[in-house]
Amino acid sequence: MARTLFLALLLLQTVSAWASKPLADWIATPDSVGLHYQNLTLTTPDHV
Repeated sequence: MARTLFLALLLLQTVSAWASKPLADWIATPDSVGLHYQNLTLTTPDHV
């Protein structure tokens, strides 16, 4: 019983550390606050 309770407590504490899938769309860009920027596309030698 104590092991199960300990495991449940441990899992509940680590829930906030689990990664989530980030959004691909930008919510805000630098121009929305008056900053100048330029989109760049970089290609690596292995085309990643």
